[in-house]
Amino acid sequence: MTKATSYSDYHRYNDINAFYHQVLLNLNTDSARVYLDIDNVIDASKYLPGKQIFNY
Repeated sequence: MTKATSYSDYHRYNDINAFYHQVLLNLNTDSARVYLDIDNVIDASKYLPGKQIFNY
């Protein structure tokens, strides 16, 4: 398991997906294309409901 810390407010995340979820919430992804490694699609897709995800 990978943990992460946000250096803007030093919030600690217990897993990397929770950190990425917060990052994505802070970005305007409404018209963005999201490219994910095939190994991460299943985990990340629950944080991106209704988004079109491209594998590479």
